[in-house]
Parts: sequence; structure tokens; C-alpha cells
Amino acid sequence: MSDVILFTDVNGSYGFGRYAGPYRIATELRQMKQSVQTIDFCMQFSVDEIVELLKMYMTGYTKIVGISSTFLVTKNAVVSNNRKNTSEISNQSTSIGWTKEQFKIISTCIKKINPQCVIMVGGGSSWKQDFDEVDIWVNGEGESFVRKYFNNYNKFDFNTSTIDWHSSDHILPSEHLPIEIARGCIFKCSFCSYNLIGKKQWDYVKRPEIVKNEMLRNYEMYGTTGYMFSDDTYNDTVEKVEAYHSMLTSLPFTPDFSAYMRLDLIASKPHTIDLLYESGCRSVFFGIETFNHTAGKHIGKGMDPEKQKDTLYQIKEKWPDAIISAGFIAGLPYETEASLQSTLDWLTQDDCPIDAPSLQVLSLGPTSKITNDPFSYGITRTDDGWISEWTTSERMKDVVKSFTVPVINNFTFYNRLKNLGMNKQKLTHNDMAIVDNNYQSLFNTYKDLLWNT
Repeated sequence: MSDVILFTDVNGSYGFGRYAGPYRIATELRQMKQSVQTIDFCMQFSVDEIVELLKMYMTGYTKIVGISSTFLVTKNAVVSNNRKNTSEISNQSTSIGWTKEQFKIISTCIKKINPQCVIMVGGGSSWKQDFDEVDIWVNGEGESFVRKYFNNYNKFDFNTSTIDWHSSDHILPSEHLPIEIARGCIFKCSFCSYNLIGKKQWDYVKRPEIVKNEMLRNYEMYGTTGYMFSDDTYNDTVEKVEAYHSMLTSLPFTPDFSAYMRLDLIASKPHTIDLLYESGCRSVFFGIETFNHTAGKHIGKGMDPEKQKDTLYQIKEKWPDAIISAGFIAGLPYETEASLQSTLDWLTQDDCPIDAPSLQVLSLGPTSKITNDPFSYGITRTDDGWISEWTTSERMKDVVKSFTVPVINNFTFYNRLKNLGMNKQKLTHNDMAIVDNNYQSLFNTYKDLLWNT
């Protein structure tokens, strides 16, 4: 029986893995002497099973049931316990979650067991109007909120925080796990609306010894050697890369991790190619965004495209068993459709060093520089998107839709597929049955542990 229940899942993604956030909150709550039951892979459970789990873990004293707004959908919903059809390889992500009707059943059950229990949802406030059953909406750092909620007014210090996995989380032997290295980004790209951009170096960055202790604990308890590094830009400074290289190569095991990085920083400091590989990097995502030099300069990524391509070939040569993923944006200011097509042609060449390119339409997020001053970037907002001097959002949607690549090779799936025993660099349609079967086997193991503990 638990004081707090947290529902979580990795939304719309291939493979078997977990998000860091809910377990960071669970750690915080447990440090405040609150008993917590995490229920992961929650979209794999039917609504009836969710109700049974609530009956199993809730009491009249349960204080909070926490849910991510990721799992609340108002349209184009996929029925609970129905994952993305992995036989389809496309460039489009799938939204899965509880519909309003399903959430009403779940919330009614919660209130029936304990009318005083708070239904708490973290995520965007735009959901508020659609789900009246939610008692509290949380925006921003969840740790600071839960501390205040339980009358702990000590300031949260990310730099010394860890995720302390608990036996009730049912971590499987040698499971690849998420681990937080840093929060925020020292850069301020024009299209970016994320929080904590433009921070100072080493702000919201954990010192290597903090992460080392967390890794050693996970290795001793679960045999964990593989990680998804949670860090907006792992290689933002050479000092950081060198410090983590020293720590990671001192571990009593060989680490295997994936991370977000900036390609231009590697190009300017090529000796870090060897350092990153020796540290254990076997999967990377570069937010390249464009190979149009003018467009790159106007968004804060102005390195010469040919130098970036040369660096990609160097990385591929030195990291032959690593997966290189990269993101591009369709519709950036100053990029013509012909220029974008030239990039897409290069990305689909047989010798392209990028294993998994992805493409998305320029989004005018709420706080980006482009959103705040679109006129300066040659963009005019419309009711359903935008038009620019070079193209339109509708036209770019068609381009993105036509650009099909095997996203199952993407770095974001790397650790999740490794958990399924998949070691191939490139997966095909024929591998999908193995992915599904292996996933179901691990999920059944987790489900049995959750049900029978």
C-alpha cells in the first residue's frame, strides 16, 4: 500500500525502457518518507487492469496519484494497451494515452477508494480545460513542487541529486536505464522554446563523482552498464567531456551510453571524437537542423556545412559500431525548398554516415526568438501554421511526410532495443516480430513482479 502512486511509460517508442523524470520524483518523495509505487509501461495495461492495480496499491490513506499529461489525449487517441504498430516504419510518431472517457473511469476509481486523494498531473497547462477530474496541474521542476507540497522548503539542488531505484520499481537484471547528467542548455538557438536555455557552463551539471556513485550503485544492485544520458548537450564543453571521460573509463565495467551532442563542437575539437568513444558512447543524436549555411547562421548554428559533413565521416570511421542519428528542420528561414531537397538527397545516399536522420516542420513554440519576432525572420503566422518568403508550413508537412526513413534505428530507441537483446545497427521489417515478442516477454516479467509483490 502506497502514499503515492506514479503512472509512467515511454510514449510511442520502440523497445523497452523508462523515463528518468517519474523516478527522480519517486526518489524525492521516498527521501521525505513517503511510500511510492511506480507503475511503468502503463499504456500496456487495459483500463480494467489499471483499476485493479489501483485497488491493489491504494488505500484510504493514499495521498496522490500522479500522471503525466503525455498520457491524456483528446483526439486521435489510441486505445490504452495498444502500442504503435511496429510493422510500420515511418517518420511519424504516434500519440498514445487515455481518452477522456478512459480517464474518467480511472479517476472515478481513485476517488471511490479515497475521495481525498489528489489526482496530480505534470505537463503543459493547455490540458486543463479538457480534464476537469484533475485536482492539481504541475508545471516546472517537479522536485520543487513536491517538496513544498509536503512542507519541505529546502531548496532543490539538481547538481547533487540522483535517481535511487527502489526494489518496488522492479528494475530487470542488466537493464539499460536513464541517468541525468545535466539539465538545460548553454546555447540559445532561435527556434528553441525549451526551458533553461542560455545557462552558464556547469550550471545544472552534475560533477562526475556524483554520477559515478549512482552508476556504481546500479551496477551492484542490477548489473546495469548501459545508459541513456539525459543531457541536452553532453559535449557542451571540452572540460566536461574530459572530466566524464576520466570518470567513465575508471569504472569497473565498460559503459555503453547514448546522448545528445552538437556536431559543430566536435568539428571544432576533433580530439573529442576519441574521448567520447572511449567513454562508451555508442549512440548519438546531433541536432544539425540544416546544411544551408545562411539558414544555419540565423538560428545559431553557423558552422560551414561541408566541415560538418567531413566530421560526420570521421566519426563514422572511428565509431564503426555506433549509431549516428541527426535531426533536421524543414522550413527554416533562408532555406529554399531546393536547398532542403539537396540535403534530403545527401541523407539518402548509400554512403551517408548518418544512420538515422529525422525531419520535422519548423514549429513556432511559445517562447522562441522566431516566435517572438517572426517578421525579422521573414515569417508570418497563420491560423493553421505559417508562411514565409521561402515556403509554407503546409508545404513542409508534405515534404516531411514524403521523407521516409527507418526511425527504428534512431538513437532514442538504442537503449530500449538493447534491452530487447537487439544489437544490429540497422533493423528491418523482418526484425519487428522479434522486437514485439521480446518486448512482450519483458513486459510480462515486469507485470508479474508488479502483480505478485
